[in-house]
Amino acid sequence: MMLRSLPLFALVAGLGAADASSYWVRVMPAAWSVTADGSVAYSEGGGTATRFDLEELDVDNRELAPMVDVQVRFPVLFDIAVGGHRYATDGDATLTRSFTFGGITYNAAERVHTDVDLLDAYAEVLVRLPIPGDLVVAGLGLAGHYVGAEIEVTSQTSGQRERLDEDLPIPAVAARVQLNLPASIGIEAAGHFLAIATDKADGRFLDLRGQVSWRPIPWLGLAAGYRYLSYGVAFETNDQDTDVDLTFAGPYAALVAQF
Repeated sequence: MMLRSLPLFALVAGLGAADASSYWVRVMPAAWSVTADGSVAYSEGGGTATRFDLEELDVDNRELAPMVDVQVRFPVLFDIAVGGHRYATDGDATLTRSFTFGGITYNAAERVHTDVDLLDAYAEVLVRLPIPGDLVVAGLGLAGHYVGAEIEVTSQTSGQRERLDEDLPIPAVAARVQLNLPASIGIEAAGHFLAIATDKADGRFLDLRGQVSWRPIPWLGLAAGYRYLSYGVAFETNDQDTDVDLTFAGPYAALVAQF
C-alpha cells in the first residue's frame, strides 16, 4: 500500500514545487484586521474647522475589513490587477471640548455618535521588468484608486447631525516585487504612491503591502501579510475647507487561488 502511494505523493510534491509566479489569474480574498488613526477637520460656509482625532470620538477601533486582490498575468511582460477593501466603524463619546464639524458646533460635555465608512477600490497596470529566471518577478506601472469616504457626527443631546461625504479619484505610481522560493513559498511586496501640491489642494497617498504565501497544491494556498494605508488630503473651495490625515494599518490573512 505504501509503495503504491509513493507515485501519488511524488506527483503532489512536484505540482507544489511550481513557482509562485506561474499563473494566469490569481484571486486573493482576505480579512484585514485594521485599526484607524489620524485626524479630520471640516467646515462649510466659510467657518473655521476644528481638527479632531479619531480617538476623541471613539472611532479609532480595530475592525475586520473585507479585502480582495485579483491579478491577471499575461505571457508578455504585462500585468493588470484590481481590488479593494471596505472599512466601517462607529463609536460614542462624551466631548471634552467644543469643536465645529461642517456647519455645526458641538459643545463640551455633549454626547455624540460617530459613523465612519470608507470604500477604496483600485485598478493597476504593470509592466514586468525583464529579469532572467523565475526567482524574482517585479513590475512598475500606474494605479488609480476610487475612494468614497463618509464621516457622520450626530449629537445625542440635540439631535443635530453633520456629514462629510467625499468621493476622490487618486492616481498613483505602482510597483510590485515577488520572490519565489522552494516548496511554493512566495514573498511579495506591493506599493502605490502619490504626492501632489497645488495652490488649492495638497495630497499624499501611500499604500504598502507585504506578504508571505504558501501553496501546498498549485492552485490553492494561504497568505499572511501586513498592510499600511495612509491618506492625506487638504483642499479649499469657496464654501468648504477640508483637511484629512488618516492611517489604516494591520495584519491580514488571505486565501490564494490561482490558475
